[in-house]
Parts: sequence; structure tokens; C-alpha cells
Amino acid sequence: AWRFVKGCSTIVSPVAVGDDVYACTADGIAKLVRKGTTDEVDVVWSQAKLTPSSTSPVLHDGAIYTINRAGVLVAANSADGEVRWQYELPAGEYAQQVERIQPVELPGHGPAWMIAAPDGSIIWLDPQGQLIDQFRYAQPLTGLSLTNTPEGAILLVSTPDRLTAWEFGEG
Repeated sequence: AWRFVKGCSTIVSPVAVGDDVYACTADGIAKLVRKGTTDEVDVVWSQAKLTPSSTSPVLHDGAIYTINRAGVLVAANSADGEVRWQYELPAGEYAQQVERIQPVELPGHGPAWMIAAPDGSIIWLDPQGQLIDQFRYAQPLTGLSLTNTPEGAILLVSTPDRLTAWEFGEG
């Protein structure tokens, strides 16, 4: 067993892949690697721009993503912590716990990021952080999912009052 003692001012979950652990610290997100079989760890990098608000980081395809305290979605290289891109989200407060950052396969666009924004908007970004589309739902989101079908996709949106499904195709 090993222990890393450095405080974090928010409640987020660490992410582990193999021997690498990405954890919140007072200085942002840090990449930790265990020193062999000892109880010591090395800090490989720490990135202040990744300091999360209350969003646990997502690790996907060699990058780490989080929504920082300024309300900006930040993507960084998971190997060295270098910021790849940033996207400013609409202002607001998350009223409900909802999965905020999700990798999806968007019909007609391919790989994308689906973001539950704090103002109830749903935002889709391409892998480089460029806006594909957005949907101003204007209600607190309690759940969000996109599932692909042979004809396109189904977007499932949950609010405190209802669950709504939209079908859309390639175009």
C-alpha cells in the first residue's frame, strides 16, 4: 500500500490506469507513479489549470479532461500535463449531480465530447475542443446519455421532472 498526502479543496475521484494515478491536489491535478513496490510515489507533473471544481477528471485517448474552478473545460496531455485546449462553459451552478464530461460517437461527426453545462445546456465539442453544436435545454440536468443506433443516435436527457429521448440521424 502507498499513501499520497497533499490536500484537495474539493471532492473529486482520482483516476487510475495501470501504475499511473491522477489525483486532485491543492495545486491542481497531479500525475503520480508508484516507485516499484515501495510505499513511495513520484509526482510526474502537476497542472494548476486542471484544478477541478467538483468534476472528477476523465481520462481518454492519452488526455485528461476536467472542468476547472473558472468553469472552463480543460484538456491536457496525460503524459506531461501540457494543456491541449480549453473551452469556456456558460456561467451557472450545477444544481444536481450529473456526469458532466462524456466521450461520445456523434452521428455525422465521429468522436466528440458531450458536456452537461451548469446552465442546463448540452454542448458537443470535437476532439480538438471546437464547438460542433449546443442545445440550450434550460432546465437542471440530472442525467445525460447518448446511445448509438444503426440509424443514428438517441439522446436521453433527465431532469427533476422527466426523462426525454430524442432520435437523430447522420444529418
